[in-house]
Amino acid sequence: MAQTTIEQILLRPEETAQALSTSLRTLARWRSSGDGPPWFQVGRSVFYRTTAIQEWGDQQLEGRVY
Repeated sequence: MAQTTIEQILLRPEETAQALSTSLRTLARWRSSGDGPPWFQVGRSVFYRTTAIQEWGDQQLEGRVY
């Protein structure tokens, strides 16, 4: 069984913005307004859980027809 490392579970804002194909500025605006994926802070560092990003993305797609 493969081990999961903390780097695979948590993303910094730069990595999250890249994963979501958005800018750091947009991600910061989402944090400020509460519109983006859930995040947490340790000291001055901001982190996103990969599972929370996936769930948030799935919620954004619900009800959309393509």
